[in-house]
Amino acid sequence: LRLASLLAEKSPNAALEQLMTAMAPRPDAIELAVQNADCLIRIGQPDKAELIATELVKDPKLAGSGHRILGETALARADYAGAIDELAKAQGAGESFSAVAPVMVAAYAKAGRLDDAISLLSDRIAKQSDDTGSARLLASLYIQKGDAANAERLLRQVIEQRPDESDTYLELAQLLTAQRRSQDAISILETAAQK
Repeated sequence: LRLASLLAEKSPNAALEQLMTAMAPRPDAIELAVQNADCLIRIGQPDKAELIATELVKDPKLAGSGHRILGETALARADYAGAIDELAKAQGAGESFSAVAPVMVAAYAKAGRLDDAISLLSDRIAKQSDDTGSARLLASLYIQKGDAANAERLLRQVIEQRPDESDTYLELAQLLTAQRRSQDAISILETAAQK
């Protein structure tokens, strides 16, 4: 299981093989089904993941994960309203905001509801100012919307809060480069190297 979780991000097919090995002696282990469904979505088999998620929502302990997976499968089918509905249910059932937010934001963006996605993340940051993941996601939405000033402001705030997160420096450098501010981008990357 540990090997499957390590492989999940870069090699979902290999992760799925490890999960199948783990599930063989315990086919009734419903908690393993969450990881299995996540891998199936990553390798482009949302229909199989949906079957698993339909069973997961019946278990109150796993309902949040089940609804999140149903939201991801709806998003894969381009059913954006269905995805948003399932993801809202996932949050209501206790699934973490960090697991739900990226999928919810993608569903809002594809549905042409960028302002709703911005509102969702802005509300989250207002309640939990140290949520740098949401701040970086919000910055990417501002970039999509053409609001580079707000994106830069957010990325600089994240760097102040978490100076050891290299991805934020890279995102800010890319934003500055896109604005033809090469010297500022170089300066940010030099700062990142020093940190």
